[in-house]
Amino acid sequence: MFAARCVTAALVLGASTVAVWAQSRESSNGTGSISGHVYCADTNAAARLAKVLLMPVMPANASGDTERVGRLPGSATDLDGAFRIDKVSPGEYYIYAVLPGYINVISVFSTKELQSRDRAVQDRVRQRVATVLVSANTVADVQIRLERAGAIAGTVRYDDGTPVPGATMTLLELDEKSTQDAKPPKEVKTLSPFLFDQVGTITDDRGRYRVSGLAEGKYSVKATLAGPKRIEYQMGEEFVDDAGNQMKISAFLGDTLHWKDAKAVELGVGEEKGGVDVTIPVQGLHTVAGTVEARSDGHRINAGTVRLTGVDDTSFDRKVAVNDGEFEFDFVPQGKYIVSIDGARDTKRRTVQAEGKSFFVVDTLRKFGLAQLPVMVQTTDITGLALTVPPAKAE
Repeated sequence: MFAARCVTAALVLGASTVAVWAQSRESSNGTGSISGHVYCADTNAAARLAKVLLMPVMPANASGDTERVGRLPGSATDLDGAFRIDKVSPGEYYIYAVLPGYINVISVFSTKELQSRDRAVQDRVRQRVATVLVSANTVADVQIRLERAGAIAGTVRYDDGTPVPGATMTLLELDEKSTQDAKPPKEVKTLSPFLFDQVGTITDDRGRYRVSGLAEGKYSVKATLAGPKRIEYQMGEEFVDDAGNQMKISAFLGDTLHWKDAKAVELGVGEEKGGVDVTIPVQGLHTVAGTVEARSDGHRINAGTVRLTGVDDTSFDRKVAVNDGEFEFDFVPQGKYIVSIDGARDTKRRTVQAEGKSFFVVDTLRKFGLAQLPVMVQTTDITGLALTVPPAKAE
């Protein structure tokens, strides 16, 4: 597993395990301490203001309960790259450092691998991730070196050449199974400088993007563009409510709307690769719209959720709320789909007074059953679809 978290490393001289005991030191509550330095392998300079973190190593005979450790202490390096972590419960830990632009060695492995009780799996993890053994009233010394990560950069444009600002860029990790597996490739996570907040990389006003902190490997790129279909706003306020309906589309490297046709890019150790551009083919997008009606008398249903699901591309799955008996999906690429509805019902909104204020209450008058239609999107928009729902089955 490759990750975009900017982080971590191995020990100096390639050692995979640290069990170096330093001088005895007083420590409260039977805990120990860890001290050391973090260096950047590409410059041999101190890794300044890097976060140093711990993760418990799962013993071979452990019960698998990782909650037993509670909250873990961490630290940050000073301007000399030095750090110290106090009040560490005795035990063995993976130890790694976090710094933007450097590889997150620990995230090369899945949570399952990091918590595995299998000795062979543990040995494979230890070859990449440093460990430290902590004992009560002692200080363990650790030296960590960060390896420079790679980056991928490019632009996103519509097929008429205009830039796409505000697109969310996602990297997809590819391997031999990616081309054989029916499921879409796994997304690479990008972290903010605050470490635990996942954020998307957004294109700027020229449609440019750059994703850093990448390990070597094979990737593809996905650009996702979304905008509100209906908006409600208060004059003078910047906040806009999209009323629960969005137009959304994803395009992949190779100027395709389907992940199965996405192209890949190879990234070497610490390599910066530019020109990884994505084009959103607007000419291949269409609208699918229609109404929801009762089978009994043909009246329009005013509430429910309509879903558009890809048959060939199972990653395509969108939902919209019924609006006055109508539904509409925009930015739909060519292909086979199923249109279905769930929770179809007749409703009525009324106003109630409580504590001197007015509130809207929605009453359900009648419920309906499920309905679906197959749809083939080719070269034109599809409108006028009618989802006819039967009466709900008696409960």
